[in-house]
Amino acid sequence: MPKVVSGELKPSLVVTHVMPLEEAPKGFKIFNDKEDNCVKVVLRPGTTAEGRQPAGSAAYASAVMQ
Repeated sequence: MPKVVSGELKPSLVVTHVMPLEEAPKGFKIFNDKEDNCVKVVLRPGTTAEGRQPAGSAAYASAVMQ
């Protein structure tokens, strides 16, 4: 992680797809079938398909309050 923070390593070079955890089966299929030039799928728990925190979550409330 220190190399990522320092900028020495850039995960964006291998992460080709980011999606919510609820879309894990779709992400696995995309990766497994190498669709859309997929290299790496990152699954983000606690986000919606649009990439937002779901309404009612603590992170959503914190973001709205700022």
